[in-house]
Amino acid sequence: MPVKPSTDLQKKREFRRKTLTYFLILLAIYLYFVLADLSTAPAFVYSQF
Repeated sequence: MPVKPSTDLQKKREFRRKTLTYFLILLAIYLYFVLADLSTAPAFVYSQF
């Protein structure tokens, strides 16, 4: 069974999907740190600052 060579459109879609995934992960991490209730952190976290 021959494998079809990837087309330019497939490469663009794959790039968009990977880029979107990357930015969604960054957004999730950002929202976690912004919205997290950091007052529940253990005392040793605050003693380092």
